[in-house]
Amino acid sequence: HVFSITHTPISQSHKKVTHQDETFDEGPDMLRGRKIARFFNKHIPGYGANASIDAAWAYFENITLPRRKKDSSGAYIKAKRGESCRLLRRKSGIETGLYPAWTTPMSEFRNFGIGVAVYFETMRALAVICLVAGLLYLPSIMYYDSTSYDETGRSSIGWQLRGSLMCHDTKWVPCPTCTLEDWADSPRRYAIAENNLVFVLANECADIRLREGLQHLVVILFLAIAIFALGFHQKKLELQYDEAILSASDYSIKVDDPPLDATDPDEWKEFFSRFEGAHVTYVTVGLDNEHVVNA
Repeated sequence: HVFSITHTPISQSHKKVTHQDETFDEGPDMLRGRKIARFFNKHIPGYGANASIDAAWAYFENITLPRRKKDSSGAYIKAKRGESCRLLRRKSGIETGLYPAWTTPMSEFRNFGIGVAVYFETMRALAVICLVAGLLYLPSIMYYDSTSYDETGRSSIGWQLRGSLMCHDTKWVPCPTCTLEDWADSPRRYAIAENNLVFVLANECADIRLREGLQHLVVILFLAIAIFALGFHQKKLELQYDEAILSASDYSIKVDDPPLDATDPDEWKEFFSRFEGAHVTYVTVGLDNEHVVNA
């Protein structure tokens, strides 16, 4: 079925948007961008004068974006393209809606395929892993943000770096053996006085404690274990979603090492049709095409 967007201007008072010969009803899940476009169309002269912006948004909401519906058991499944059209909905009685951005359960993502479902599960797991790693670093962050580490205080440092190793408690000290090459990465911390005495800008903050070093090791160990466990979790999810989604591969049989003269598809169909309850739909015989068959 091919759709096209009409170019007839639509009044703001309309509660239906015409899309060719079909109509989209406005639901409670109207996108915020569409509401903004309507506001611009109402208050900005000439906005959308050459096309119906509202009809374009209706197409985007009802055709482009994925929508969901309830099956016979009450669970949400992915709606087919165009099922939100008023004409089709009258015939089938199907009510569809957009997927909520924040409340869609992970189980519904399998309607988009195994790869999409596993991807979002992985993103959620990584978010939790990073959150836990940040909490493990919290004692170090609090220490670096205290006067125990920097006696001058951290008020002069931006809030983003107050929990870091950055040190503003500095002092120029003589260093006769220092050379400019030693401070090539920080030339501003190297200076030569009038008497050719070399000075360097040294940090006066507290030394790094063993406790912070151990926290680094704990976080690294946690990340290694978490990523390793995530890999097993991904394989488990992939198997779980694969068993929940029926595809052609679930009803396919591959015959390895057949007789060399068994190249007639009709012969294979007759052979498999002998089994009770068997129905052969399609037979493919791969001749010298091992790479494609194994793909």
